[in-house]
Amino acid sequence: MAVPKHKVTRSKRGMRRAHDAIGTTAYIEDKDSGELRRPHHIDLKTGMYRGRQILDGQDAYAGRRAATAARSLTEKALHQTRCRAFRICMPRL
Repeated sequence: MAVPKHKVTRSKRGMRRAHDAIGTTAYIEDKDSGELRRPHHIDLKTGMYRGRQILDGQDAYAGRRAATAARSLTEKALHQTRCRAFRICMPRL
């Protein structure tokens, strides 16, 4: 097994970890429905994507949308802060 020859300094360790941060998820407001959605994703309320009707009806993914709606953006930010602070991804509450 390989053994490190020298101690990794705080500076080198920090530089290595600089790219490990969890990025924030981008949300945009849909032009038609006014709901928040991810870019390049189907609007789950209307079932539209790029001006075309992809999914039928209003509640195509009702369970998934209800789960994501229950988790507000502030809870997501709190989760990301915990992950950065403890250097692990803790389960969401």
